[in-house]
Parts: sequence; structure tokens; C-alpha cells
Amino acid sequence: RQMVNHGHVNVNGVRNSIPSFVVSVGDVISVRERSLSKNLIKDFEERMKTYNCPSWLSFDKTKKEGKVQGLPKLSSAEIGFDVSAIYEFYSR
Repeated sequence: RQMVNHGHVNVNGVRNSIPSFVVSVGDVISVRERSLSKNLIKDFEERMKTYNCPSWLSFDKTKKEGKVQGLPKLSSAEIGFDVSAIYEFYSR
């Protein structure tokens, strides 16, 4: 969120500083070229070694760029918790 707020992220090649920006299918999210030398980005590759990208996103580690492939799917395996428990709790 802070990276976006400080303008380190591009969406479709255009600088974005709005963390709540709504992306669509086909949008490309990347790190700005000028921001690659920042300390926050330098250890990015090390952190990405253990990251499992959701099925509805694709990520290119060399370009530091992601693409929205489709809409998010709410499966318990991907998000790590049972979504139906949340629906059940709030339906009371």
C-alpha cells in the first residue's frame, strides 16, 4: 500500500498513487523503472522465492510485473481460510 501511495507502481504503464485503484482483467501492474534501485525493491526477488501467486494472476519475476488473468476465485485452498464460515457468521 505504501509503495503505491508513494508512486512506485505503474498500472498499464501509467504511474499510479491510489492504493484502492480497481484493476481489470488484462491490466499489467509493474514496478516503476526509477524505483528499482530503492531498498524496498532490492530484496523483492528474495521475498518472491517463497511466494505462490494466485491462479487468477500471472507474475514475471524478472520484469517485476504482474498481469490480471481473470477474476479472483474464492477457494479455501488459495486464500487459506474457509469463506463459508464468514458468510455463516454474518448471516445471523
